[in-house]
This record gives sequence, structure tokens and C-alpha cells, in this order.
Amino acid sequence: ALVLAGLTLVPLVAALVFGEARLAGSLAITVAVLVMLWLPGRHAPAPRRLQVNEALATVALTFVLAPLSMVLPFTGQGLNLEDAVFESVSAITTTGVSTISEVDDYSPALLLLRAWMQWYGGLGIAVFSLALALGHLAGARRLAGIYRQEDLHASTRTYARQVLSAYLVLTVVAVLILWWSLGDGLQALLHALAAVSTGGFSGYEQSLADMPSRLAPY
Repeated sequence: ALVLAGLTLVPLVAALVFGEARLAGSLAITVAVLVMLWLPGRHAPAPRRLQVNEALATVALTFVLAPLSMVLPFTGQGLNLEDAVFESVSAITTTGVSTISEVDDYSPALLLLRAWMQWYGGLGIAVFSLALALGHLAGARRLAGIYRQEDLHASTRTYARQVLSAYLVLTVVAVLILWWSLGDGLQALLHALAAVSTGGFSGYEQSLADMPSRLAPY
């Protein structure tokens, strides 16, 4: 919950920059609720050993809590509850299927929220998959140079940081290339976040069909 609250600060700041007071208010409420969920368990000791069923339940609950926590910002922008849940789940799971048919009718801050959600959703899938593979596949542990179960926690954290570093480098490179090609910083950011996470949300009405490019203007 605390990690999700921190991640939500990014679109919250973007909404304030774009002057989207209503969206910023919804995101602020979301952050407050997530912090309240975190407070009761902040002093709970971490388990020394995580069982297989506990690990799977943690991953599953994460991909339930994350999209549900983002439903309010979507409903506050005119989506009905069903569409808001669908949009949020699609973003977090990097599915890329959208219920928004006219993207031009929505604010840039909301489009950035969708792109940001699929970006960190893709990162979460990568890190969780790595953690589970290292925990339960002997071959994966040997390839990673982990020979003792006691090394798993520290090694998983190290590999998670490496995944994040690679993710950030790919994103920055994609933003710079698309910005140069499209001449639009916001669209470059939206499509870089979608591409690196393999999400699929686009800032154009017809997706790639509407994408202008200095490399392929026709």
C-alpha cells in the first residue's frame, strides 16, 4: 500500500501541473486511503521464511489492490464503475485493452495516469516473476549464482534493483527517440511507458495509425 501511494504521487503531481484539480483531488484521496491501509501493519515483523502459498497470495493480492485503488480517479473523470475497473485492471496487468473510445475527450493527466499504471504494472510483473522463479526453481537460482536459501531475500532485492535500472534506461532511451521522432514530449512519454511495459495504451485516437513521425511522415 505504501509503495502504491508513492507511485500515485507521480500522476498526482502531473494532474496539478496540467491544472486538473478534480483528478488531483481523486488521486490525493487515493494516496490517503493507501497510507491508512499501510499504517496498521507498519510495525509488523517481516516473516523469516515465505511459504509458496503465501508468496502466490501476496502476488495475487497485489494485482487486486493496485487496480482497485485506482478506480476512483477514473470514475471521477466520467467513466462508469465497470469501465473504470476494466481500465484500471487493463493498465496494471499491461493488457492494453481500453474502454476509452475517444482519447481526445480526456485530459493529458488521465492519459498519463493510464500509461504510468501500465509502466509500473509491467515492472511489478517482472519483479514478482523473478522473485518466484528464484524462490522455487533450482535452475534459476543456480543461473543467478544463489546456492543457499538464506541468500534468496538479499539476492532477489539485488535483482529487483537491476530490473528497475534496466527498465529506467530503456524508458529514457525510448522517450528520447520518440520525442525526436514525434516532436511531442507528452506523446513520447505516453508511448515509451506503453512500449517498455508492453502495455499498449496510446495517446492517439487510432493508436499507431495516427502517429506522425519525422522518420515516416507519409
